[in-house]
Amino acid sequence: MSALAQARAGEWTGWTGLEPVDEAAAVALLGDAAPPRQWARLSRRQVHTRIWPSPRTQVWFDGTADTILMVEVRPDPARPSIGEIVAEFGPPPLSGPPRVLVVGVAREYVYLDRGVAFTLGGDPENVLAARVFAPADEPTWLLRLGGGDMPGPG
Repeated sequence: MSALAQARAGEWTGWTGLEPVDEAAAVALLGDAAPPRQWARLSRRQVHTRIWPSPRTQVWFDGTADTILMVEVRPDPARPSIGEIVAEFGPPPLSGPPRVLVVGVAREYVYLDRGVAFTLGGDPENVLAARVFAPADEPTWLLRLGGGDMPGPG
């Protein structure tokens, strides 16, 4: 199973990050139901994005290439619980407010070495969204992958 398929299924056991993948591979897995690419911003950089409607999956591409920078998936919130994820991954090295618009109280757990950021919310707390990427360091997270971006469009 590819890392992208694993993320869409909410299978985090053994997760090590998104492998290099291009738009053709994403379309092969997700289908061609998404509208064409649109311009978006990520860490103040201009990039492209496509959003597949069901289940909602958003992909950000490098602005000058087919390379996928990051993918946001909305896995089934019933599995696995954030407690199970933390038991396997350990405490999150970074946490803070989410970059995804969420009604109510929410937060984000970021595991840079595993290439995933979980948006948590609800009562009981569960995974509302996951953003997956190649394992990265903190400067890359902040300057290339939108780590300091505020919730909103794009």
